Amino acid sequence: MKRKTAYFFLFFLIILSLGSYAFFFSSADVIPFDDFFTFRQVDQISSQGVPLLFDTLSYQGRFHPFTPFYFYLATIISLISSTYVVLLLSLLLFAGFLLVLFFFVQRIYRRYWLSIFIVFLASTTILLVGSFSLISGELQLFFLLYLLLLFSFSRISEKGHFTKFLFILILATFTTPFSLIVILGFILYLVLLALERMQIRKEELEAIGFASLFILWYHLIIYKNFLVLSGTQFIWDSIPRELLADFFTSLSLPLLIQSLGFIPLFLGLYGMYDVLFVKRNRYVLLLTSFAFISGASLLIGLLPLYAGLTFVSINLLLLSGYGVTRLFSFFSYFSLPWAKNAFLITVSFFAISFFLIQLVTVEPPQGIDREELLAVQNLSLDQAVILSHIQEGHFLSFSTSQQTFFDQRFVFANTPQQRFEDARTVFQSQSLSRILEVVERYGITHIYISLYTRELYGQEEFFFESFECFYPILESQAILYEIQC
Repeated sequence: MKRKTAYFFLFFLIILSLGSYAFFFSSADVIPFDDFFTFRQVDQISSQGVPLLFDTLSYQGRFHPFTPFYFYLATIISLISSTYVVLLLSLLLFAGFLLVLFFFVQRIYRRYWLSIFIVFLASTTILLVGSFSLISGELQLFFLLYLLLLFSFSRISEKGHFTKFLFILILATFTTPFSLIVILGFILYLVLLALERMQIRKEELEAIGFASLFILWYHLIIYKNFLVLSGTQFIWDSIPRELLADFFTSLSLPLLIQSLGFIPLFLGLYGMYDVLFVKRNRYVLLLTSFAFISGASLLIGLLPLYAGLTFVSINLLLLSGYGVTRLFSFFSYFSLPWAKNAFLITVSFFAISFFLIQLVTVEPPQGIDREELLAVQNLSLDQAVILSHIQEGHFLSFSTSQQTFFDQRFVFANTPQQRFEDARTVFQSQSLSRILEVVERYGITHIYISLYTRELYGQEEFFFESFECFYPILESQAILYEIQC
């Protein structure tokens, strides 16, 4: 395949992928819950120039431990559209991801048709299309930077690429703590090189050494106090026990097949097997290292479900290219030239079929209806403390500018486990005295009940709603009660 033809197909696949992504995102006609934290950060950076680190509204006042690069990028995109800033940024990141994937595969395997084939598999993988609206914006940006990091590392011996590697590494570190996984991947890569008795290049060793020291140094600065007091266990201790199963789910083969698809999974695992036991390839060993680390981290519960699955799928897609090249070598060895075209046509047919089936059956992201957002924004509240479902915390902080009881950013929050249990008491208790005890303890002034909350708790009417001291001041799709007891 010629370069111009490859570029044409690349452009077509990117447009197709963005259309699929927009369809998936807009099918729910809601604003995802996590977007509201980004909206708050964009407003803060636009007005003050610095991110919202100490939040007086979340958990009635807390410190946010995060790296702000994504939110500065979102602030720039907000100049185009403040309403659809997260969607626009997600589309740009996904398009950039496919573009970098194309050039990275071309760099490793030196075949344009194979680059197009891998981009095609990525654009028909429901996990990548769907999870880019199910994971946080910081992780979307990190996965793009991750590809760029591996791309620059593969060219580390060339002039100027060491500097590019360091620049991308710093950006990735400033994006998310997921950058800590990079250290483990690089260490395993060095181990595999040693086991295969392949030369460890000086430039690679220097780059890996700097990356490890910088990432560890940066995160030790941010998390030093908590690591000294509690060790790494403080991350898991921050998440309510009842929600751990949703955040950290063990990896299973049926789940991976359903999310990634059988074809990329088979080709990726075949590529791993071949490079480890049949034919050595330096770049593919690098990909194998990160595929193993990402899979192992998800398997033992170190990574959240969708983020971990996305990380695994990216590495397996990269390894699929090697699986295809080795499979085609097998066809050539047995003089089966017709098998190559037959294989590509068959794989493309099943990939598209699987993608279309998944696209219409997969659950869209959950969030807030735009009418509900406008109704809440029209309220006039003063010195309120609002209790809601934990998913809706940042939505209420953004729309009312009032303190909220809790939300899903648990790390460094004020007693998240106790608050989760007390919120459950308010929603499930059949004792008014117990409910009022929780209300008085935290100074709660309002309770927000949405259709989403009723569905999750499986109740058409909560016990406290029958008492006159809970007075509704908003009655639309959701009800906001003012506590007058």
